[in-house]
Amino acid sequence: LFAEREALREARRTAPLMLLDDVMSELDPECRLLLVELLRGEGQALITATEPSQVPEDAERAELEIGQGHVGSAGALAP
Repeated sequence: LFAEREALREARRTAPLMLLDDVMSELDPECRLLLVELLRGEGQALITATEPSQVPEDAERAELEIGQGHVGSAGALAP
């Protein structure tokens, strides 16, 4: 994915949006930190996670919650 991002960045002169679906659940805490560091480069990334605790605290992020067909601020949606 990072090689593809680099190729697209070179071709378009802008980094594409990276979409990473539930990748943090597959990584140990050290690799999660490494991934966050790699993502700090150019462009934006959207990471989905089933558990917010899987995303390192020092990651720049905006948390959204999806439930019952609605999207809202984390903790704002009623169960």
